[in-house]
Amino acid sequence: DQEAWHVVWDGRSVTSTEGKDSAGVRRPPTITSKLVAAGVYRVTTLVTDDVGAHVTFTDLVTVSLKKLAWYTGTTMLAGDRFTARGGSAGSITASPVYAGGARLTLPFIMGEEYNAVGYQFTLPAATRYSGLSFSVLGSGSEQVQEALQDSQLGNWPSGSSWVIDYFYPAKVVPSSYGWTTLTGNINYNRLGRTVRGIVLNTGYGHYDVAKVELKYRYALLQ
Repeated sequence: DQEAWHVVWDGRSVTSTEGKDSAGVRRPPTITSKLVAAGVYRVTTLVTDDVGAHVTFTDLVTVSLKKLAWYTGTTMLAGDRFTARGGSAGSITASPVYAGGARLTLPFIMGEEYNAVGYQFTLPAATRYSGLSFSVLGSGSEQVQEALQDSQLGNWPSGSSWVIDYFYPAKVVPSSYGWTTLTGNINYNRLGRTVRGIVLNTGYGHYDVAKVELKYRYALLQ
């Protein structure tokens, strides 16, 4: 069976020195740890199993004396600032309730009909990301759903139609006015610096999207 393993190096070199006291008795080793200079280091790892077989891996590791500084970012869009729109039935029009909003309407139709609006966000360039959430503000005669694209489920070529089945997790947005927040996974609900969220209407009636918001944390080496 294959097992995953990893090695964590904190950028320090460790030296162990053994000695003897005045009576000639061996003393415990003295261990010294110090941070190595900034630069590129070649790290060789030797892995040996119980029967003596071994394999060697060599990697280049860059050590920087800079520190990660964390920041919180927020991007808010009006409901009508969607990147994509569409569906199998109904209409998507300007909201008569909220200035700059969008209204998703579905007539009473037998079958699994839907329409949706999608919003694409670009994160700032950073060393690391964390804490992703997508929020929807609005109200309507029926509840809707909000969801984030899951990179594990798939992607589509630039300029192609968005794929509803690639969005997960999803959360119900009540028909009453207010913000509803969906917490995402920074690893799966992001493709590089791109994050996509949708508002999906599958019920008879309408919903007015006033605003959407993406919140995230990012870190820079400084």
